[in-house]
Amino acid sequence: MERNEIKVCILREPGTNCDRETNYIFNKLGADSRVIHLNKFLSKEERLNDFHILVFPGGFSNSDHIRSGVVFAKKLMKELFADVEEFVNAKKPIIGICNGFQILVEAGLLPGIDGISKTQQAALATNEKLTFESRKVNLINANRGKCIFTKDMPFDVLKMPIAHGEGNFKISEELLMKLIENDQIAFMYVDDKGRPANGKYPFNPNGSVYDIAGICNSTGTILGMMPHPERASDVSVGSTSGLAIFENAVKYVEKGF
Repeated sequence: MERNEIKVCILREPGTNCDRETNYIFNKLGADSRVIHLNKFLSKEERLNDFHILVFPGGFSNSDHIRSGVVFAKKLMKELFADVEEFVNAKKPIIGICNGFQILVEAGLLPGIDGISKTQQAALATNEKLTFESRKVNLINANRGKCIFTKDMPFDVLKMPIAHGEGNFKISEELLMKLIENDQIAFMYVDDKGRPANGKYPFNPNGSVYDIAGICNSTGTILGMMPHPERASDVSVGSTSGLAIFENAVKYVEKGF
C-alpha cells in the first residue's frame, strides 16, 4: 500500500486534546490522517473499518466524568462493538495515549491477553502522590519484539512528557505475570541511567506496578501508554524520541500487515 493511501483516524470526544498534535505527526509521515468525532461513527456518517490505524489521543474526554476514559469507552463498546472487534481481528494498529490508554483499559481492549475482555482486567488509578504530574520522564523500550509500535526502537533511555493525574497502572499478580511472559510490556519507567525505577518517585511518577509506562495486547497491534510520544516527535519541540512509534505503525500498514 502507498503511504498516502493509509487512512488514520484520530478519534475524539469532548475534552480530548493532543488530537491535533497527533494528527500533525501522522500527516507529516505521509499518511492521510484526520481528527474525527465519535458521533460521526455513531451516526454511520463514517465507518471505522474504512481506516487502517485508530488513535485514542490524550486529554480529559467527557471531563473524566466518573473516572478517566470510562464514558468514552462504554459509549464506544456499546454502540460500535462489532466494528471495533472487526478492526482488532484484522490486526490493524490501535494506539491509546494517556487518556487513550485509560480508554483502552476501560474498553477491555487492553491488556488483551485473550482478545477483547468484557470485564475490566486492569486499571489506571490515581497517582500514588495524589498529584497531577506534568513533566518529562525517563523510559526504556522494554519489549523483546512482539509490539509492532516499538520495532527497532533503541533500548537507551528515552525522554517523553507526561501529563496525568491517573496513570497508576494496576493489575493482578497473575495477569502481571502473563504480561511479562507474553512480552506485553512495552515501556517502563527508569532513572536517568536506565536503571529500574523500582516504584520510586520521581522516576516512577505514579506508582505503577512493575514501573509499567505502556503495554501492548497479545498480538502486539494495540498499544497503550501514559507518556506522550506525540509531544516528543518533532525537532520543533526539541525531541524526536517518540517519532518511531508512529513511524512503525505506518510502516506496518505500508507493508501489508
